[in-house]
Amino acid sequence: ADLDGFLARYSPDAPVRLVGHSMGGHVAGIYAGVRPERVGRMALLEGFGLPPTDPAEAPARYRRWLDEMAMLPAHRGYDNREKLAERLRYANPRLTAANAAFLAENLGMEGDDGRIMLAADPYHRIANPVLYRLEEVKACWRAITAPVLWVAAEESFVMKRYQGQDHGEGEDYRARLASFRSIREVKLAAAGHNMHHDQPEKLAELLEEFFTE
Repeated sequence: ADLDGFLARYSPDAPVRLVGHSMGGHVAGIYAGVRPERVGRMALLEGFGLPPTDPAEAPARYRRWLDEMAMLPAHRGYDNREKLAERLRYANPRLTAANAAFLAENLGMEGDDGRIMLAADPYHRIANPVLYRLEEVKACWRAITAPVLWVAAEESFVMKRYQGQDHGEGEDYRARLASFRSIREVKLAAAGHNMHHDQPEKLAELLEEFFTE
């Protein structure tokens, strides 16, 4: 709904070129199937969705959600942006010092106590109480009319999960790709899930080529 509102404000009369990463890519993919006339071209950067779920998981998932909602989540604070940059490099050794400093400057914000924290909603970490329904998502993907660029990172934990299926990418991964009418798959080397952090120049080249065809 937020995305629908943004597009109504900034491009009310013309289809857009849409790029989404991870959860944002998943939102973009569903949206493009719900309102196909609003999307002219779309790039999904590991917006592959989540693993299938079993309805039997519902009681535990709701319980986990209630427990986490009662915990009042908060982001960890850092003494300064340099410490945040160090933490980012620890979590992702592919980051150069320059890229980590850039991210710490632009992703960090100063809290009331003067410490630096990520400028993000900590409630994003809380489990979704609603189980993921893959077949509904595939139905949305099948309704997309726009050409789609599907970018996977070779060293991503997401791809490693798929690669554990039958010692290859597995039927689940290929079935997701097959849900799109017009799709181009690209594998980005030397990059993890946050490919825009690891290979920003290469990713920019891919996007520019795709959107200027």
